[in-house]
Amino acid sequence: MDEEGTAREEEPSRQRQERGQESHRAGIPWGLAGSLLLLSAVVVFAVQNTQPVLLEFLGWEAVVPLVVVVMVAFVVAVLFDEVLGVFWRRRRARRAADREELRRLREGR
Repeated sequence: MDEEGTAREEEPSRQRQERGQESHRAGIPWGLAGSLLLLSAVVVFAVQNTQPVLLEFLGWEAVVPLVVVVMVAFVVAVLFDEVLGVFWRRRRARRAADREELRRLREGR
C-alpha cells in the first residue's frame, strides 16, 4: 500500500510467480531439452537392439526384434500404471470429500 492507503499494482512478473507461472528465460526450455534427450536415448536403444528373439506366449510363437518386445512391455506397463492411477485418484478424492463433509457436520453442531 502507498501513503494514501490504496493498494499498488504489483509487478506482473511477481504476480505470475505467485501463481506459479514463472516467465521463461531466453534459450531452450528445460522440458524440450529433456524430451530431446529421452528421444535420443530411445533411438539409440532401438538401433542397438534389432536382433531377433523368439517370443512364445500361450502356444503362439513369433520371431520379432528385441526392441519391439521391450517397447510393447513398456507401453503395457505405462497403460497399467495410468489405469491404476485413475482408480487411486478417484478413491483419494472420495476420501477427501468424505473428510470435508465430516468436518462441516462437526462444525455445524
